Amino acid sequence: MGTDPGKILLMTTANRIKSELPGGDPALMNRVAWARRWTDREASTEYAINALQTASDGQGRRSRTEQGYALRTLAWHARWRGEFDASMEYCLKAESFLSETDHPATRASIYATLGMVHYVRSRMDLAICAVDRGIWLLRDLDAQHSSSVQIDLLVVQSMIQQQSGEHARAGMTLGRARELANEEDLPMVDCGTAFWLLHNGEYDRAIQYAQTAQNSSEENENQILLPHIHRVLGACHARQKNRIEALAHFKEGFRLAEQYGDQRALCYLNLAQAQFELARGETEKARDMLLVGVSIAKRQTLPLVRKQLALTLAETFEELGQFKAAVDQHKLAWRLEREGRIR
Repeated sequence: MGTDPGKILLMTTANRIKSELPGGDPALMNRVAWARRWTDREASTEYAINALQTASDGQGRRSRTEQGYALRTLAWHARWRGEFDASMEYCLKAESFLSETDHPATRASIYATLGMVHYVRSRMDLAICAVDRGIWLLRDLDAQHSSSVQIDLLVVQSMIQQQSGEHARAGMTLGRARELANEEDLPMVDCGTAFWLLHNGEYDRAIQYAQTAQNSSEENENQILLPHIHRVLGACHARQKNRIEALAHFKEGFRLAEQYGDQRALCYLNLAQAQFELARGETEKARDMLLVGVSIAKRQTLPLVRKQLALTLAETFEELGQFKAAVDQHKLAWRLEREGRIR
């Protein structure tokens, strides 16, 4: 016995009304928040918060979807501010609102953020799983509508590969990302390439890519990458003993990182400049900067950079003749190495 067509129409209408989102338009706010994430982090965050609050007052599928989108944006911003506990929490909440079946590209972008969170926590095993899952979700999607997410995943994947000792493979991954990159995404690929070349000791080429990333970011008002770009430029000039250029880039990197509240950039900038100061004999200044970096790494739970800080501190304490302190830092670095997981 069939259902009365009139009742079906009534039920459908009732469900649609129940799913209506009250006040404003969270869908529009979410689109603006995501579109402006690189160029206006304050406005992007504000739009996402407003979308989340408005959607939370509604009911039904649309409400849940818009809450998930807003949380995805907030997770992305927390990641780039170096607030990884908050980023993880936003990601997990967003996943509860967005299924992989209905929102594969958005879930893939969440996995890119989770991949970065696990990476800085020295859990390469979990980072690999997150990135691989994100790439798998994009396998059947139109590249035109998923390329930005794909690039994000590939850049994170290259960082994981490099940390795991797969330098050549990391370079090939960055090459794949470059093939997909558009004007908005290319600075992230150039920045990632500059860091890859820095670690390979190719300082002139690293500077070229970093300067290209800087020019593009400034032209497109990309606020997110600039502190990291100045860090890699400062580190490259430091390796080449270009003191004035190195200090200028470190200074600008610190200014931007403090302005934007980027804790990860601040932590790495302290490490990078401390290594430069140590190399030129400013041992006490290096120690003080490293201790600031340690404070940030402890607060934000960043064991990957904490290990690098410990090793550099050990060298610094040796130069100062504080051998017990140096041994303690070596022990800490060894413990952090054991606690991390590669596979």
